[in-house]
Amino acid sequence: MPAPQSLVPLRRDQRRPLADGQEGIGYWWMPEFVAALPKPLRAHAAGAIDFAALAGRVVAVLGACAFAFDNAATALEPGAAEVHLFCPELAHCAHNIAQWQDRYTPPAEEVSPRLGEFPYLNRDSCFAEKRPGETPWIRDIHLFGIGTSLSFGPAGSLINAMSIAAPRVAAGVTRGLFATDLPRLWDDLRTYDVKQVVLDPARVAAE
Repeated sequence: MPAPQSLVPLRRDQRRPLADGQEGIGYWWMPEFVAALPKPLRAHAAGAIDFAALAGRVVAVLGACAFAFDNAATALEPGAAEVHLFCPELAHCAHNIAQWQDRYTPPAEEVSPRLGEFPYLNRDSCFAEKRPGETPWIRDIHLFGIGTSLSFGPAGSLINAMSIAAPRVAAGVTRGLFATDLPRLWDDLRTYDVKQVVLDPARVAAE
């Protein structure tokens, strides 16, 4: 994957759809400090991983969405001592992105730690805060990818989902931009003072 770039808080006139599909674009990438490690100490989600060799070890997973969550959960199954998940694209706000496990408690027989870690998205595919008010700008980020699976089904990666998912994100972005600009528009309307019709009282009386 291409090297991720840090996301910065958006201006009030910005919205940011994350539409990188199931695999994104570019080449399979890993940070230089990871690539420099001996091969037995690193692996990439695009290749074969010897999960049995992770038993008793401390594992770091660098990534996001289903790839990261699936591999983190799978590493625990053969007995990894610890698994730590790091999401570079949203690292500075990932701690406050609401997940399904924060909003929904399934019956005991249906509990799935992996599914519980999927993002709990708002109706327009934007992120929701786990603790309201801490990172309010994440509502300006609309997810359009495999990470939407639990909220709306997979999007951005399946052709049959495009007719539903793309309009949802587009409507959300449009609605968000309008809502952000609404105070200015309202002020402009209230201060509008261009006369549309000028009546001449004398002429009106004569007619």
